[in-house]
Amino acid sequence: MLDLYKLGELPEYRNLAQNVRDGVNPISVFGVSDSAKAHFTASLASDRSILFVTQGFLRGEKIKNDIEFFTQEKAVLFPERDFLMQAQMQSGPIQQKRI
Repeated sequence: MLDLYKLGELPEYRNLAQNVRDGVNPISVFGVSDSAKAHFTASLASDRSILFVTQGFLRGEKIKNDIEFFTQEKAVLFPERDFLMQAQMQSGPIQQKRI
C-alpha cells in the first residue's frame, strides 16, 4: 500500500479525518482535483466503507480507478441513474412477454 499518511501533515486533511472519526456526515470536499479526492477517500477508508458520489460515468470510472490505485483494493462503481431507469423501462415489455 502506498504511504497515504503524508496527508496527515495537512491541517485541512486532519480536520476532515477528525470529522470522519466524530461521525460527522455527510462530508463534502471541494476545490481539489478528483485524484486528490480519491487520495483522501483511500486514506479515510482504511477501516470503513465510504460512498463517493460524482457526476457522470466516465468521471466515476476514473475516480474508481484512482481509489483502487491508492488502496490496492477493489472499488465498486454503480451505474448512472439514467441507465437504471432505462433498464427498468425495458423490463416492462419483457415481463409482459413472459406473462
